[in-house]
Amino acid sequence: TTTTGGSANDVIALNGQLNLNGTTTLRLNPVAGSFAIGTYTLITNHTALVSGSAANLSVETPRGITATLDTTTFPGSVLVGISGSATPSSLFWSGANSGDWDVNLTQNWLLSGSPSVFYNLDNVVFNDAVTTATVNIPAGVSPFSTLISNNSSNYIFAGTGSITGSGGLTKTGTAQATFRNANSYLGNTTINQGTVFLDILNSGTVISQILRS
Repeated sequence: TTTTGGSANDVIALNGQLNLNGTTTLRLNPVAGSFAIGTYTLITNHTALVSGSAANLSVETPRGITATLDTTTFPGSVLVGISGSATPSSLFWSGANSGDWDVNLTQNWLLSGSPSVFYNLDNVVFNDAVTTATVNIPAGVSPFSTLISNNSSNYIFAGTGSITGSGGLTKTGTAQATFRNANSYLGNTTINQGTVFLDILNSGTVISQILRS
């Protein structure tokens, strides 16, 4: 549903001028369910005062979703029109171009053997067929699921960003995975094999639940 506020969708309510300066990135990611086709209200305003325009905004959406921002229908407010449907993919980390795990930017992933970028809600796998096992997360990423399946490559996850969203993380394979960033994903962390090292002093990592099998 595109219903504004309440228990349906988050909304920011203003009572004053909306100032849009530079470029601000809006990351649209459903916590549960999927997007409905239609128009959502992101920001409401009791006034029609605004500086800047939709050109000062960029938007990140899951794979298959197109978002169109609107700051003119109701001046002072921000609407977003959603079309398409989410088509999450299963990606394998390659680290071919860098160690950056970013959103729709760097082709550090393989999709059916071809270079690809990551979109939020994709399923991601980290295995031993990689150029680098040091993964930098510069901003928030929200995979649907994360699988670390490593026997020879000891992964290190670091950076100022975090793994967020409702998905969980599973660790298999005998090698180690170290987390040096502050992650806040809500799903379970399942350790089937190997070692998961939480560098708490550096990361401030919070894990919802750890399952050992």
